Amino acid sequence: MWRCPKCGRRFANANQWHSCAVQTLDYHFAGKAPRLRRLYRRLLTLARRLGPVTVVPQKGKIALYGRVTFAGVRVERGALRVGLMLSRRLTQPEQRQTAAHCVSITSYLPNRHGHSFRIHAARDFDAGFLELLAEAYALGRQAGRRPRTDRGATRRRRESTPQV
Repeated sequence: MWRCPKCGRRFANANQWHSCAVQTLDYHFAGKAPRLRRLYRRLLTLARRLGPVTVVPQKGKIALYGRVTFAGVRVERGALRVGLMLSRRLTQPEQRQTAAHCVSITSYLPNRHGHSFRIHAARDFDAGFLELLAEAYALGRQAGRRPRTDRGATRRRRESTPQV
């Protein structure tokens, strides 16, 4: 893990590009309904049941990290907008299996898809949403990830293997 010498944030990649602007949770909840902070605390409790979570309030969102970001929270006027990073795109039937309304899906890579949910009440954290949160958390922990040195060694072995 690399730590930025300027802001102290930790990243999976050395010299990771980022904004050193760090905010507070109060910044995000200023002027918002108190129930939204309670919803956020509930989300954080549910995420921490999965394992260690680091909270980093940034200018535009509150980021939740395993090893890398697995979720982001934006505090809107009447709801939380919770983004979950998944390795797959949810299908329409899968989107309907949770009370949380899936607002959008953005594909970043073939195996990285950001899913944005609008959370209005604690009941939106149903079994379907919790399954997706666990899936995002596992991706954020980078479970099964090989260290970079292994990938380079494997690549070199593959390149040096004679083709028949």
